[in-house]
Amino acid sequence: MPAKRTNKRKPQKAIIRTYQAGFGDCFLLTFQYPDFERHVLIDFGNTKSPEGEEKLLTRIAESIAQRTGGKLHAIVATHRHQDHIKGFGLKKAGKIIQDLNPDVVIQPWTEDPDIPIDATGTLSARRRSLATMNAMTEKLFGEGEIDNLAHLKKASPRRFDELTFIGEDNITNKKAVEMLMAMGKAGSAKYVHAKKPLRIKRILPGVDIDVLGPPTVDQHSDVTRMTSWDEDEFWPLQAAAAGSGAAGLDPFPDAPDEKSTFDTRWLAGRLRGMRLEALLQIVRSLDRVMNNTSLILLFRSGRKSLLFPGDAQLENWQFALNDAAIMRKLAKVDVYKVGHHGSTNATPQSLWAQFDKTGGKRKRGRLTSLLSTLEGKHHHVPRESLVEKLATKSNLVWTEEFEGALFHDTVIDL
Repeated sequence: MPAKRTNKRKPQKAIIRTYQAGFGDCFLLTFQYPDFERHVLIDFGNTKSPEGEEKLLTRIAESIAQRTGGKLHAIVATHRHQDHIKGFGLKKAGKIIQDLNPDVVIQPWTEDPDIPIDATGTLSARRRSLATMNAMTEKLFGEGEIDNLAHLKKASPRRFDELTFIGEDNITNKKAVEMLMAMGKAGSAKYVHAKKPLRIKRILPGVDIDVLGPPTVDQHSDVTRMTSWDEDEFWPLQAAAAGSGAAGLDPFPDAPDEKSTFDTRWLAGRLRGMRLEALLQIVRSLDRVMNNTSLILLFRSGRKSLLFPGDAQLENWQFALNDAAIMRKLAKVDVYKVGHHGSTNATPQSLWAQFDKTGGKRKRGRLTSLLSTLEGKHHHVPRESLVEKLATKSNLVWTEEFEGALFHDTVIDL
């Protein structure tokens, strides 16, 4: 009987290494070909870790270097929150990753340095608005600044902890951004948006990558806003649905039309005088708007599809969910990296309903879901009602169940 012929330029397996990164995302996606491998690092960050963020990220970087044999082929930085890119800016951990010489660095269009902040047009206005948000959070939560908010802790220690956690996650991450930019220049930088072709077959032969988000402002203007509640799409609290009202909120509604001219130092001073709850609402809104810059990537090879949506929230997803051709592709997803650590609005219920491969334990080819969280570090994250669905209707890989292990490998036969 003749030996079965194989295509050496098509991967046979995909191995997804989910790292226990504390509260953060870090995934090493390896495509195995008959004679070689290709490695893609998807995010490398955290904000909270029991052993300390820098120590953990250095251990992870060393593990990545060992697993890849000293060579990364692609880096995906879904968006600039610390829990996704902090490691790139750390002296030791960042240098280890940089020395792996990635061939391509993929980021959302909002990070493109060739889009000037001071120009006219919707793309420049969106970058200007995001820069304003970063400047404000840097002034409130940058090094040494957090002490100015300490008096608010007496009002509610839990809410104060949430405030500082989200605020610190939203600062500019300048060192990480600069490192990603440097690696992109050394290799090839790709700044992409929904439906923009991502042609890297030379680097990942036999793999198609669909960019499903983020859309540009011209493609979907609602991406500049966030929805406070949507009973059809959001996952409710376990006991009962939370809050009501679906009013959109844009923290800087004038940004698309005019330059941001207010003094962030003046604004920061006024914000410090506000009651804790009001400040927390503002910081949450900044967090959600930044999440809507997140990449949504669908990797397809052979008969399998792997979905990595970063922290994309409803407004980012809506562009894809309204496209019939994209929805047909989403129905076939085999692996789903759970959006935004299992938050209420990052896995729209219409998306979950679209997955054909959810089902009980006996379901053939059941969906695999990957969830990276750290208990007690973010308000209602992960959402218990969503986790229950993930655990009962998919093969759930959850970092909180790693029992001290640094990573878990999920092998997908392509």
